[in-house]
Amino acid sequence: MASQVDFTTFANVIDGKLEKSEKTRRPLNPSTLEENPPVPVSSEQDVDRAIAAAKKAYEAWNDKPWAERA
Repeated sequence: MASQVDFTTFANVIDGKLEKSEKTRRPLNPSTLEENPPVPVSSEQDVDRAIAAAKKAYEAWNDKPWAERA
């Protein structure tokens, strides 16, 4: 029997960690016009931290041989 995924809690993932956001919004389901669960609204600081983490991860990834990247 297949299991279902429960999409009721959302967070940003920054540097491999779940991060709560100070602000959230509740988008509408376009087919029912019901509110969906709240989703994070990222701040400029969230984006800056995510970019810094991505650059750091890229440097480590780029140093690995091709065979280890897959």
